[in-house]
Amino acid sequence: MTRRPEVRLGCSSPAHWLCRFGQWRQNGSTAFVYSRRGASKPHCRRALALDRSVVPCNPPDGLTPLLIRASKQATRFRKHDRFGRLAATFNEVGAIAQRAGISFGLHTESHSMMWLERDIELFMLATDPFYVGLCLDAAHITLGGGDPVAVAEKYIGRLVSSHWKDATATMPWSVPIDKSVHVAHREFCRVPGQGIVDWKAWASVMDRAGLTYPALIEVDAIATPVTQIQKAVAFLSPILDQLDLTPARTPHD
Repeated sequence: MTRRPEVRLGCSSPAHWLCRFGQWRQNGSTAFVYSRRGASKPHCRRALALDRSVVPCNPPDGLTPLLIRASKQATRFRKHDRFGRLAATFNEVGAIAQRAGISFGLHTESHSMMWLERDIELFMLATDPFYVGLCLDAAHITLGGGDPVAVAEKYIGRLVSSHWKDATATMPWSVPIDKSVHVAHREFCRVPGQGIVDWKAWASVMDRAGLTYPALIEVDAIATPVTQIQKAVAFLSPILDQLDLTPARTPHD
């Protein structure tokens, strides 16, 4: 019997969760996860709690099995030196932009390398805050299971712009990452007031960052963009009216 490689992963994402100290193999879109009997029972229970698609299957001798329906496309971890070169490039672009009087910021986008809260933290740590800012999109952070208000609060000093767009839920991890992925976003994206973003809290952070004058409302491809933007304006106006809309500073001072 061919020995399978050991897996020691601590990722808590249901789509990519594998039992610690288990063994696994990939077969199409299904991962068969085996853990030594008695050694990983708490972790097995955690997997079952995280992902209801985990079901028992027949184990090889001496192993406790789990069957996990995983994403067809697992996360690819890039080499550290490549990431460092990318961050260095952003610093150079930011320096050039600053000399021209332009603020440069990285935009959060679903299913990109700048999406999850982890991604944002990595890029903010790896880039120079004097040259590289942040353009947050409330909807895309929400689609990745993040808290856009918490992210905005954490990096308020680096915000150079923000996109005011809502989302109805976290996107399923099983969505294929192909040419149609941006079309798949539309099912979950809405104008402000039609999703789950806390817009009062968001507006408060943006006001302190100097990004409510004006507020940039964004809408994805829909049949009635003007009508939806009008609804967003009607929703946001009372919230913004409660704020001091005099710009406290130029973004990214």
